[in-house]
Formats: sequence, C-alpha cells, structure tokens
Amino acid sequence: MVAAIAIMAITGCNEKAAATIDEANLTAAAERESVAGDFPAMTFEQVEYDFGTVDEGTVVEHEYKFKNTGSAPLIVVNAKGSCGCTVPTWSKELSLQVKKDLC
Repeated sequence: MVAAIAIMAITGCNEKAAATIDEANLTAAAERESVAGDFPAMTFEQVEYDFGTVDEGTVVEHEYKFKNTGSAPLIVVNAKGSCGCTVPTWSKELSLQVKKDLC
C-alpha cells in the first residue's frame, strides 16, 4: 500500500512538471542547444619540434603554425611554455584574416 501511494505521488509530480513547461522555454532551450556545439578548435601543422643539442646561452626559435578548424572564433589570450626557459610570443593584433583563419 505504501508503494502504491509513493508511485501515485511520483506520477502526480511528473504530470505537474509536464504541465508547467512553457513553450518559450522550449524554444530558448532549442536555440541554446543549436549553438552549444560551436567551439573554436586549434589544429597545429606540427605539435612538437626537436632543437637537438643547444649550447647554453644560445637563442633558438621555432614557429608553430595553427589554424582554427572549429566553428567559432578563436582568440589566443595566453600562451605558456612547458618550462621556464621557453617564452612564447604571439601577435596580440587580430586582422580580419587571422580572425577568419588563424595561421
């Protein structure tokens, strides 16, 4: 008998919840979900580079090229090296081409 009452209470709650769904909320949720998959994606031409043996004090450089292969704009706001001896630099200026196709 207790189980029957619990089932009726749960069923009653679900029916009330379904009745309170607003059509505007459904539309807003559908719009939100349609753009939820729009993200930038960095695709690098090369993901690692071996400098070989470097003498202490020698300055070496390597440029990593990448493109935004995602479906939303990609803006680089920070870059860090994996160790203290590496200091990455990047252009803070975004041209129309860079916004369209970062490379």
